[in-house]
Amino acid sequence: MRKLYFEDRVTETNIANLFWTGGWDSTFRLLQLLLVERKKVQPYYLIDPDRPSLAMELRTMRDIKIKLFEQHPETREMLLATRFKHIADIEPNAMITENYEKICEKTALGCQYEWLARFAHEQRIQNLELAVGQPDGALYQILVPFVIRSPYSQNTFVLDEKFCGLAVYELFKAFALPLFNLSKMQMKKISQENGYCDLMSLTWFCHQPWKNRPCGVCRPCICTRGEGVGRSFPLASRLRYMFYIRLGMKANFHTLFHSVKKVGYFAGSLKSNKMHFQDIAEITTNG
Repeated sequence: MRKLYFEDRVTETNIANLFWTGGWDSTFRLLQLLLVERKKVQPYYLIDPDRPSLAMELRTMRDIKIKLFEQHPETREMLLATRFKHIADIEPNAMITENYEKICEKTALGCQYEWLARFAHEQRIQNLELAVGQPDGALYQILVPFVIRSPYSQNTFVLDEKFCGLAVYELFKAFALPLFNLSKMQMKKISQENGYCDLMSLTWFCHQPWKNRPCGVCRPCICTRGEGVGRSFPLASRLRYMFYIRLGMKANFHTLFHSVKKVGYFAGSLKSNKMHFQDIAEITTNG
């Protein structure tokens, strides 16, 4: 049995439950909760061993925590140790899976939302904060007809109970959406106003790291570069982006890029994802 299980249930209402990946959006929300709203935060992370960015996300969260604690020592008591669970160990839930599949019959939706819904149900977590829903995103288009402002916070959206029984409501009902309708540039401005831009610059976004650096051509890289947020791109990433986007070589370059990955040029990055679970626990603890 893996040692990253946790059996206790979250019941303290003064603690914000947040799914944190080390990405721009979830890190923005983490810092907003800690430094602006002055709330305790319980972060969660689901481990997908096949996710190429797994190791980089874990290291990014570690690095953000180190710098955060240096700059704001009081947050050591406010930011609780990240809780993990392997996606293969989340209890099955036929109803949640069925609702997810109903949505996928009409539109594309990432499998992580099915995992997260089952995880929230299993752990009996209500109002698990997801830092999603930017106006230009596909998820926004799916959720916007179904959400309302929370009666407890005008800056947070939740699913409207009048849609109870519909697939979208049933899949997302456990979640709170504090960044819904907020663009990345708006987040950047808020970060500047509150003095944590340097922490935001540490965030990770790439789904297909090339030797521990952004690939430059996955969707998050393209969006991040276009929006001018996050860490700077190294030269190799900028060149790949130029060939992929600027020179109109998308189809051929995309095929070549992922073929190279399959034959082992990404071995260093992929090998690092086979970290022992104890190492994963160590890299993100408060200590």
